[in-house]
Amino acid sequence: MDSLVQQRLAFERERTVGWVMITIGLLFVAGSVWFAAAGSPLSWAMAVFWTVWACFGIRRVATSRRTQQAFEREHGATAGVRR
Repeated sequence: MDSLVQQRLAFERERTVGWVMITIGLLFVAGSVWFAAAGSPLSWAMAVFWTVWACFGIRRVATSRRTQQAFEREHGATAGVRR
C-alpha cells in the first residue's frame, strides 16, 4: 500500500496529464481545422483524432477527480498534503 502522500501525488499527476492532453488536443484540433479549411483532406481525419485525444484527457481529469473525492472521504481533506 502506498503512503497517503504517494496516493495524492498519483491522482494529482493523472489530473495534470489529463489537462495537458486536453490542451494539446484542442490546439491540434484548431490547427487541423485550419489546414482542412485550406484544402488538406487528411486534416479532417487528424481533427477527429485530436478531438478523441482531448476526450480521453477529459476522462482522465474526471477519473482523477472522482479518485480524489473518494480518497478525501476516506482519509480526510488534508491527508497526504505536502507541507
